Amino acid sequence: MKIRNGFVSNSSSSCFICDVDMTPKEAKELLKIILDCYNTMMEEEEKYEDVFGTVCIGTKKDKKDLNTTIYKDRFDKLCSIVAENGNVRIIPTTVVKDLQEALKITSDYMTNGYEGAILKDMQAVFKDGTSKHQLKLKLQIDCEMRITGFTEGSGKNLEYFGAITFENDEGTIKGKVGVSSMTEELRDWFHARRDEVIGHIMSVQFNDLSKAEGNDHHALSHPRFIELREDKDSTDTLETVLKLRDMAMDLN
Repeated sequence: MKIRNGFVSNSSSSCFICDVDMTPKEAKELLKIILDCYNTMMEEEEKYEDVFGTVCIGTKKDKKDLNTTIYKDRFDKLCSIVAENGNVRIIPTTVVKDLQEALKITSDYMTNGYEGAILKDMQAVFKDGTSKHQLKLKLQIDCEMRITGFTEGSGKNLEYFGAITFENDEGTIKGKVGVSSMTEELRDWFHARRDEVIGHIMSVQFNDLSKAEGNDHHALSHPRFIELREDKDSTDTLETVLKLRDMAMDLN
């Protein structure tokens, strides 16, 4: 959920991503531009709680300097620049001791509606393009759920359905797979076989498991349809799904 050199809106927040070669003075000017854009959005009555700005600071003296400055030094320099302006702040950053701790933080981010997290090597130097020293983290876990029905569609899916509802046999996990996560071909296939597939088992991929206050069941975060399981006649229990989640956090 990032666009290089541009704004990306996500409900009540906006993110400005800019990976460029610049001096600290130019970085300050860029952050001022970000703040001006934020103030413009406020004047237009856009409801944004946060504007996040990320700037990769190097030097314009020569390319060699840029390629030898480690991430920690560039990050510290950015922090010192932002400290001079109380209206701009650094994206939340946490130093972790191992991969499991990083995955736990990633899970927390995803529970709050974010896509995932980036694990970075603090000793890495800047690279223009994809770097093996920065890894995108997302939990991906599969479980088996039973199809219980379909919700009504709206908008462009008005003539189809809105989501496939599901739950496990013990009623401890419930949720729905939105039609927006499906291809048109898959949507059409399910639409033509609504009554036929109700009661069947399907594999659902998800990122985490949560339980809202007041609910008597758990919910899967970002559930996505994988496949129908004609070879299965029972669903996964809550205990099994929790174990699958814990295993994913240990092994990813």
